[in-house]
Amino acid sequence: MNSSIQHYLSHLAIPPDLDGLARVNYMVKKHLSLFAFSSTNVVLERDLPLDIDAIVERLVERKQGGYCFEHNKLMQFALEHLGYQVRPILARVLLNGNEYNRRSHRFTLLTWQGKNYIVDVGFGIGSPQEAMVLESRDYHWQDSHVRLRAIEGQDYRVEKMEDDGIVTFYRFDLSEATEDDCEASHYYTHKFPQSNFVNNLVISKIHANKRQLVRRLEVFEYDDLNGSETSTAITSAEQMHQVISQQLELNFSLQDAKQVFEHQLQRAE
Repeated sequence: MNSSIQHYLSHLAIPPDLDGLARVNYMVKKHLSLFAFSSTNVVLERDLPLDIDAIVERLVERKQGGYCFEHNKLMQFALEHLGYQVRPILARVLLNGNEYNRRSHRFTLLTWQGKNYIVDVGFGIGSPQEAMVLESRDYHWQDSHVRLRAIEGQDYRVEKMEDDGIVTFYRFDLSEATEDDCEASHYYTHKFPQSNFVNNLVISKIHANKRQLVRRLEVFEYDDLNGSETSTAITSAEQMHQVISQQLELNFSLQDAKQVFEHQLQRAE
């Protein structure tokens, strides 16, 4: 076994009596609680190679978080090692309402006992908290209501149901996606000057009863037990460092935080 995959699996501490979808769902929840979604390294203009050793180094060892091309590749390769049938899928993120955005989101298609499932630990605070079967179905996780919608068995949409309407996270089909395809999308997403993550800081973590989110110069905390939400403006580099290193438990220096803070200030002007 790849020693990096073994190191990652040891952090998940999967109970030995779990198998099948129960094991997958355990892995999803544990991964989301341990490893933050983060565009910090993108904002810092760092190279982000996608070999498994480098991903584990960033996410597990250095505790710097990552985004979909890192989280979901790691999960896919871990599932493959455990004997599951998996492959990558590329989706179009529709949060800005444009149905024809490029395919910039990676997740894993899992085939188990004749059915296909989405496994996605890389969509930030909106990440599905279990494997979702590839058919029209609603899911409820604490205060979140998400649905997967199958359209004529060919196209699929992942949507969040909110009081004032529907927010579409992404849409996809089952077209082949290779690692080379993922590398190309990854390069665009973390290097292209107009890419969302190049311009906007996003960090999030999902726990059993709460979710935390940094979006640009604001930090949000959602209490999913009582449905409450708080938000606080980030007004200094020192506060940015405190939020990143203490609240989100990511390993970035004060100098990193200063660079990120100044970057976001410039974008806000």
